[in-house]
This record gives sequence, structure tokens and C-alpha cells, in this order.
Amino acid sequence: MKAVKAVKAVVGEPAATLCIEDPFRLPHQAIHGLAPAMKTTLSAALICLLLSTPAMSRPLDPAPLDVSQFNLGLVGFAGEISPAERHLEAMLRRPEANAVLLSVIDDPHRSPVAKLYALCGLKRMGSGGYEAALVKLRGFEGQVSVMLGDQMFQEDIREAADRIENLECSEGG
Repeated sequence: MKAVKAVKAVVGEPAATLCIEDPFRLPHQAIHGLAPAMKTTLSAALICLLLSTPAMSRPLDPAPLDVSQFNLGLVGFAGEISPAERHLEAMLRRPEANAVLLSVIDDPHRSPVAKLYALCGLKRMGSGGYEAALVKLRGFEGQVSVMLGDQMFQEDIREAADRIENLECSEGG
């Protein structure tokens, strides 16, 4: 009986009675008996629920890794983690991360910087595809812009790949 009183206090007498008397009524019939303020609150909550898609159900997008500069760890005068590295961190928490990062390595349209971030992610995951990805990146010609600490410089893609191989490519540095 306490539960009935609690329901009546929260949703109002008519709705509580409607829900308690016939719990198998269609939802629109149960909503019809709600107080106007509760209808507004319930409608707003349902809209928010429908519009907010959980991150785990969205496809994993590697596009934020396509940036102009490769940064790992705390960089710049303010010592911040770059948005691309934060995105990599979020990617690594997803079960499909390995497949997506391997696809970045193989995608001819992805930037060399994105490929370096993908290589770092594969190493951190202990991916079986890491060694093959490392070999591919060591075969790349050209340079990338790199920021370490507060120093920015140009580095051969091969050297950047070797840096990932030889140094710890861990969270925050």
C-alpha cells in the first residue's frame, strides 16, 4: 500500500490509479491520465533519451586523427593532451578499435599523422597487426610536424614510427 501512495504522490492520483488498476494498458492510455506537469517532464525526458545516442552505438570515426601535427603526451606551453590523442584514448576503449586502427594504416586517404596515431594505438593495445603496420610506416617517404613538450619540429615519418617503436607510447606520453 505504501508503494501505491508513493506512486500517487509522484505521478498524481488519476495516473497512479490507471497504472495500478491496469498495468497492461497501452502507454498512451497511461500517459493520458498524467498531470500536465508530469506529461511535460515525461515528454522532455523521452525526447532527450531518443536524441542522445550512447557513444558505444555510434560508429568509431578515425577522422579526428587526421590532423596536421603529431603530438603525444603533454605538449605546448600549457602542457595539454592534444584533441587527437584524447580521441585515440576514447577509441582504445572500444572493442572495434583494432580493426578501425588497422584500416587507418591501410587507407591511402588518411594522413601520415593519422597513421602514426593509429600505430601508437595498435602498440598500446598489443595488437597482432602492430608489427606489419610498423613495417608499412617505415616504408613511407616524407616528413610530419611533431610536437614534443614545447618544441615543434619536422621529422621523417620513418623516424616518428621508430620513436613509437623504441619509446613507450603510453597514455599521456
